[in-house]
Amino acid sequence: MINTLRRLNRSKALFCGMLFCFAIWLFTLNCLTPYIADDFTYMLSFASKEKIRTVSDIIPSMIEHSQSHNGRILAHSLEQLFLLAPKMAFNVANTLITITFLLLLYRLCNAGKPNVFLFFFIFISIWYSTPVFGQVFLWQDGALNYLWGYVMSLAFITPYVRYYTDEKVVFSHMWQWILFSLFSYFMGTYSEGSSFVAIAIGLCMLALAFFSQKTRFLRTINALNTPPDSDFHTFPARFAAFLP
Repeated sequence: MINTLRRLNRSKALFCGMLFCFAIWLFTLNCLTPYIADDFTYMLSFASKEKIRTVSDIIPSMIEHSQSHNGRILAHSLEQLFLLAPKMAFNVANTLITITFLLLLYRLCNAGKPNVFLFFFIFISIWYSTPVFGQVFLWQDGALNYLWGYVMSLAFITPYVRYYTDEKVVFSHMWQWILFSLFSYFMGTYSEGSSFVAIAIGLCMLALAFFSQKTRFLRTINALNTPPDSDFHTFPARFAAFLP
């Protein structure tokens, strides 16, 4: 019985099947969610107070929005851009973003073999722990402001967590650093709440990695300075214990 559960827990087919079922269910919920409240407000330009009809109308609208409302230019630009397209476009995009959110959480918790029970637990936890699931994950303006910001924040902290856990630099090419720097800028401007937390977590991960490597270095130096004794033949084994 236990071995069967372990095999099911590590099954890639079961993991992919559950992921597909979650995606279909989330897509259905998105399709059942209509435009609500602020969605109708963002159909109009904040500059001219007229209905937005082209992509070029979004630019002056967001300029006025940044002066009179808040600085979430990217999130609200996406809101007005999606409002130009059929609702189905957002339904598909938001479903993919929600699945990405779940996978990023799963990746931070588990970097090894597939773990079906863990992914299911993450999904159920999000479903029950979010006080207003519809406003955060389904409502168009709410999802663009909160869910999409969470995804960007999780993607931002993932390299820092990997650097701490794996103790190696994630990016090895200059173009990767440039892309990550640009992404970090947009993440920071997307949402003032989630970006602040993401930056704080990233700094904590760097600090933890620094002190972890410093501690290992000091232990290695102490091992090298250990005077020889009658058990000198055990020194290589003791020294190796301090190495990564």
